[in-house]
Amino acid sequence: MLPIVLLIISNVFMTFAWYGHLKYKSAPLVIAILASWLIAFVEYCFQVPANRIGHATWSGAAAPGHAGSHHAHRPSPPSACCG
Repeated sequence: MLPIVLLIISNVFMTFAWYGHLKYKSAPLVIAILASWLIAFVEYCFQVPANRIGHATWSGAAAPGHAGSHHAHRPSPPSACCG
């Protein structure tokens, strides 16, 4: 549950980073870019841990909503290239 909450918070910050500057059109472009990057940095502070926790918790068949593999693993056929 924690990764989901962190990703929601991350998404809110990224929305402000992407679109927040449009509210302040009179601000110099450099200031808008720096503010967006600062907000994006905060977003990454939530997103990176969320992805790491989520990957450790729900990787592969353990992912939420994933019932597991119903097919045996079959190796790829040999490449026709390079004999």
